[in-house]
Amino acid sequence: MNDGIMRSFIAAILLSLGFNIAVQAQQTSGNRDILFENISNSQGLSQSTVFSIVQDTLGYMWFATQDGLNRYDGVQFRVFRDDNSDSTTVISHHIRVLFNDDEGNLWIGGNKGISKYNYEYDNFRNYPLFDQRYDRFISDIEQDSKGRIWAGSFSGNMYKYNPDSNDFSEYKISYNGERLYYINDICACGDELLVGTEYGLYSVDVENETVKKIDLFEKDPKVRKMLKCADGRIWVGTEGNGLLLLNRNFDIEENYLHKINNGNSLCNNNVRSLSFDNDSNLWIGTFVGLSILDKNTGSFSNYYQDYTRPYTLSQNSVRSLYKDKEGGMWLGTFYGGINFYHPHNLHFDLINQNGGTFSLNDNVLSCITEDAQGKVWIGTNDGGVNCWNRKDNTVKYFMFDESDPNTISSNNIKSLVFTDDQKLLVGTHKSGLNLFDPETGKNIRFKASEAPGAISDNSVYALLKDRKSQIWVGAWGGLEKFNLKTKTFELISSDSKGQQLTSSQITSLFEDSQNRIWIGTFEGLNIFYPEKRLFESFRTHPGDSTSLSHDFVNCIYEDSKKRIWIGTNGGLNIFNEIERNFKRITTEDGLESNVFFGILEDDQNRMWISTNQGIISLDHQGKSMKNYLVHDGIQNTQFNNFSYAKLNDGYFLFGGIKGLTMFRPDSIKILPFNSKVLLTSLSINSQKINSDDETGILENHINQTNKIILNHDQNTITLDYSAVNYVDNENITYLTKLDNFNKQWWRSDNSVTFSQLPPGEYTFKVKAVRGEIAGAPTSLQIVILKPWYLRNWALVLYIFLLAVAAHFVYKFAMERMRTLHDLRVERLEKEKLSEINQMKLQFFTNISHEFRTPLTLILSPLEKILEKPINDEWLRKQILLINKNASRLLDLIDQLLEFRKSETGKLKLNVSRNELVGFVNDIYLSFASVAAQNKIVYSFNSKEEKLEICFDKNIIERIFFNLLSNAFKFTPNGGKIGINLHKNSKSVVIEVTDSGKGIPKDKLSLIFERYYSVTESNVNMGTGIGLALTKRLVELHYGSIRVESEEGIGSKFVVTLPISESVYSESEISAISVETGRYKKATEVISDENEEEPAEMLVADEKDTILIVEDNADIVAYLKDNFSVNYNICTAPNGEEALKVVEQSNPALIISDVMMPVMDGIKFCKKIKQNIKTSHIPVILLTAKTSVEDQMEGLDSGADDYLPKPFSVRVLEKKVFNLIKSRKRLQDYYSKSIDVNPEEIAFNSLDQEILEKSKEIIEKYLSDPDFSVEIFAREIGMSRSNLHLKLKAITGESATDFIKKIRLGKAVKLLEENKYSISEISYMVGYSSPSYFTTSFKKYFGYLPTGHLDQMRK
Repeated sequence: MNDGIMRSFIAAILLSLGFNIAVQAQQTSGNRDILFENISNSQGLSQSTVFSIVQDTLGYMWFATQDGLNRYDGVQFRVFRDDNSDSTTVISHHIRVLFNDDEGNLWIGGNKGISKYNYEYDNFRNYPLFDQRYDRFISDIEQDSKGRIWAGSFSGNMYKYNPDSNDFSEYKISYNGERLYYINDICACGDELLVGTEYGLYSVDVENETVKKIDLFEKDPKVRKMLKCADGRIWVGTEGNGLLLLNRNFDIEENYLHKINNGNSLCNNNVRSLSFDNDSNLWIGTFVGLSILDKNTGSFSNYYQDYTRPYTLSQNSVRSLYKDKEGGMWLGTFYGGINFYHPHNLHFDLINQNGGTFSLNDNVLSCITEDAQGKVWIGTNDGGVNCWNRKDNTVKYFMFDESDPNTISSNNIKSLVFTDDQKLLVGTHKSGLNLFDPETGKNIRFKASEAPGAISDNSVYALLKDRKSQIWVGAWGGLEKFNLKTKTFELISSDSKGQQLTSSQITSLFEDSQNRIWIGTFEGLNIFYPEKRLFESFRTHPGDSTSLSHDFVNCIYEDSKKRIWIGTNGGLNIFNEIERNFKRITTEDGLESNVFFGILEDDQNRMWISTNQGIISLDHQGKSMKNYLVHDGIQNTQFNNFSYAKLNDGYFLFGGIKGLTMFRPDSIKILPFNSKVLLTSLSINSQKINSDDETGILENHINQTNKIILNHDQNTITLDYSAVNYVDNENITYLTKLDNFNKQWWRSDNSVTFSQLPPGEYTFKVKAVRGEIAGAPTSLQIVILKPWYLRNWALVLYIFLLAVAAHFVYKFAMERMRTLHDLRVERLEKEKLSEINQMKLQFFTNISHEFRTPLTLILSPLEKILEKPINDEWLRKQILLINKNASRLLDLIDQLLEFRKSETGKLKLNVSRNELVGFVNDIYLSFASVAAQNKIVYSFNSKEEKLEICFDKNIIERIFFNLLSNAFKFTPNGGKIGINLHKNSKSVVIEVTDSGKGIPKDKLSLIFERYYSVTESNVNMGTGIGLALTKRLVELHYGSIRVESEEGIGSKFVVTLPISESVYSESEISAISVETGRYKKATEVISDENEEEPAEMLVADEKDTILIVEDNADIVAYLKDNFSVNYNICTAPNGEEALKVVEQSNPALIISDVMMPVMDGIKFCKKIKQNIKTSHIPVILLTAKTSVEDQMEGLDSGADDYLPKPFSVRVLEKKVFNLIKSRKRLQDYYSKSIDVNPEEIAFNSLDQEILEKSKEIIEKYLSDPDFSVEIFAREIGMSRSNLHLKLKAITGESATDFIKKIRLGKAVKLLEENKYSISEISYMVGYSSPSYFTTSFKKYFGYLPTGHLDQMRK
């Protein structure tokens, strides 16, 4: 570009920037029939300078910018930029021209040449024409009548496309020997090409290669744009010479120029772009605005940028124009991006507080009305009254001025209405009512006062002029009638029948066609009949769906069918005149909001309602047709009460919190949309797939593809799609479905992802939906292959290999079957053996319990015999042999029972911290006599002097008794047996060694098996459970046992026990050390206990009664024989019979077996101890159950003692004697004490409770001389005899003596207080006279009451 051209170019840009401001004064703001939607960088446009616009065959809009090529689908942009590393990207960065040829090919011209878009592969075929210089880029592309593609450049070169060679060749043209420079536009005109340049217009005959200059003016104009008419004429846009219309001979028919102060002339003489609209009107883009030439009138309508108004041009320099297939007009500007207009795109205009010449002074609007001249009066929240003159689009403000009484009384306006003489009544919030004259500017204020005829309240929210021109005022004080002549108010507080409004706070007034006045309030709806002066009221009733939906009424309207609509804060209502109820319409019926502010009806019977969620359009049945939101052009989703109006010319106005929304409802139509969905992109596993990439998935563009085949690991699929629409596209949604994956349609946006699809065949379907209209679905078949190892050829291979394998399988199948048969037989034998062992063990266990009773009748008589002197030594030895083997039998029974418990998991640990070395030494010493008798060298060695650890004494005792017994059994006379003890960091190790015959190596692994015995002969043959039990006991103690042995040398058993206390659970640790000795001989126990007290003390002072409860007759006879010498004996065979005996005999003590028919000993003991009559009787339980759990169960039932079988009769005699004796001692102690302390006397809680209650009753009646044993028994809830027996058993005293003791005890305390006289005390403790009290006192204590203090001093 030469210096002159550069200077002109820069000057033009500066002129544009300055002129944008200058033209604001020339704008005709009233022309608001065209509203532009601005689309710019914020929506994704790569750059705001748009040189060219075109729409392709699929409907996409393409935009040429200085920063790449943009494609738009109505929702989002896709930007194509040059990439030197990829030859399939667009070649140019600075794009100047776009062109669609007759075959639908998209051509792109830019700073490096020309590109053609390939739809199939979504890439570009590039034609580089020149290097990147500022004045070298393609300025226009055109197709002539013969289909040839031509391109012109700013450098003056022309290029022709050669289809055969698929390239461009330079077409050299010149005029008068000079080439053409700065080609701006090319226009095909018959067989010629018109070429517009910076130096005039030329006609090129491409066939003859001749060039003619077309003379238009003396000075050649700068031709910027040409447009051919249907009749062959040519429109020519110039730089500085305005708009030209040329006839077919290229002569000027018209020259349109800008005329100063003529708003209907061309807005600027610098024309940049031309296009026809759907009505064949010519759109002219200029350097300073847009002009539209009306083909019928020949006049221009001009449109400029206005920053104070929405939906105006975004920038005045309109560089490109294009009409799309739907009749939409696209404008590309130099700095303002894209402007889009469609008659049905933006329906709503907006007036707000914008700071311009046409501006409100407050955005929050509260009421609207129109005067007779067509001016719109708007009440605001804080800006007073705004008057909009629609003729010249000016706004005048009327505001409160405290220094001027002629101004309105407040800026917070709530209601407006004109009188017949065009005076304006203005209601305010808390500032009364105003009568304002717009002509004179005078105002009269009316405020609440006590004066007659004054307005009732200063908050006036509703005003109404009825058909008789009467003025009704809705204030917060009620309904009032305003007399314009007298300027007084009449308050209608109640009707002729005394009925009042539902609330005095009125929100709205409306007169219907029947001259009824509808009154909306804070708390319900009312109808006022002016002629009858009657009210009819309606309220919300919970549970009644035909009542008013909400009590707060915002607006009332009557439609063309005479139906009354009521908008509330909780729904829309239609009044039923016949039923006198309402039909509700709420969000449950599909509406977006339940809060309604204003209602209007258009000429098509559509209802337009402002809400908290935009403007709703309903049909005459109340069904929602559409909800309009901010993107449709409304001021905000929130509108205001009372702020709506229908103007005389059909415009609807709705006010909200951000200004005034204005529209013509007849211009709003729901049109069909382009429902064809285009697939725009495909991504596999988050990687975008292109048609020419290395994956090979797409051969063509995804939209040109019907089927894709994917591998099994390409199973996360993302599809993008779009239905290309530019009108109301925000309300388009999509429904998607993947057949063979889901059965339902799912609503989605412009993209959907399916994750981890299994192999199979699917069909993806998507369809566009707007409102209730859905288009036909677009489909794509998707095949996900199975992995190679699951494909058909692989399956054939598997079958072959399977057949080969089957041959080999069959060969060893029979062998395996034989093996399995042998294993099955072996398993059955093992199971049978195990079952036999279990049955054997169960049998031994059951019979062991039965053995205990006969053993009792063997061991106990033997003890009795051995107590007596036996002179025959042989007989004595025989008796001792019997006693020894009976004890041995008892020990074997105990082992068998413990082994059974270990088998069933019922054997529990009860460890406590004890000294282990001394404990093991005691066990060692218990075998010392046996070692001496057999001349065995017997030793105990310990490396630890003392060792405090946690262990279960009983279990450790059993372990080492078993090991030592085995050692002595198999060690010959003169052999060696030793015990060695040492410890390491975590455990203590105890070894038991012997010099016996040893164990064969092949049998070492079997010695801990149950019922296994190493000895094959019958000599020393054992039960086979001793070592098995020992192993289980060691493992129960979290230890281990192993054996080392050599035949002929001896054996060593090594027991390892843990030292740490942490290995035991809380339930296994006991704080109390458990006494051992369960393996001592019974005679030792007897001898120990006999040392405590001489035998003669077993003789009772007097015979008490003992009840023996036992089902074994021999045991009963034996016990009866032993106890009958000193006690009276009663017997019973079971618990149930024993209860009857207890009621009759009242025994001093009960001896009961546990295992009995009908009722066992546990249940019997519980019934004794839980009965208030018998709870004091001591109970001793005898049983063959010897475990700690069994003993705890017996003691928990209330038993005083628990004695396992076989028992020593002498021990039993001693326990019986001690229990009876201890109770008698306690009674003796009680008899000598004057105090009654139940906790010291009673042996159980039930007896203690009886004594406490008895004491409480006596103290209650202490001063009552008539209190008797009968009253006592009635109060305590017992019969007199039972009360006597109970107190006798516990205290040794009768009920009468017990009462006397309590009374005299209280008397002693009163005497010691020394506050009362003898006479007063006698009455206080319940004696009828002082003399009787004195006699009783002396009889009980042995001295008179007066001598009590002397006795105490002694």
